[in-house]
Amino acid sequence: MKRTPVRAWKHCQDPGGIPVVAALQKEYGVRVQLLGTNDLKSARLYPKEREILDAYAYSARSNTQAGDNLQQLNDTLLVYNAPVSAESIICKKCMAGQDTTFAVWRLLFNKKEIIRKLDAKQLKD
Repeated sequence: MKRTPVRAWKHCQDPGGIPVVAALQKEYGVRVQLLGTNDLKSARLYPKEREILDAYAYSARSNTQAGDNLQQLNDTLLVYNAPVSAESIICKKCMAGQDTTFAVWRLLFNKKEIIRKLDAKQLKD
C-alpha cells in the first residue's frame, strides 16, 4: 500500500484484486468488502448489517475493542465481520477522511453454495 498508493486505493474499493481474496471469491462465491463510516446508511446492506456496523462505529468512537461477528441474515446468507485495527495501514489509507477512523471486513456467503462447492470438490478427490 505504501509503495503503490493508486493500486492500493483500488483494492480499498474492490478487494477482489488481492489474489487471496480473488481466490476465496472464486472458489466459494464469498463476497468480500471493506466497510467504513460511509457504509452506515448503505441500502445495499441488510438492516442487521447496518446495526452491526453502527456498533463497530460506536466501539471505534469510544476506543473500545470490538471482536469478530458472525450473523445469519436469512435462510441461506451468512455475514462474517472482522474489524480492522485503527492502527492498520488499511484503515489509515482506505478510510482516510472519515469522522471516525474504523474499517470492517465484510464476508458475505451463501451456505448452500459453499456446501455445493465442498461436495463437488470431495467428489473430484
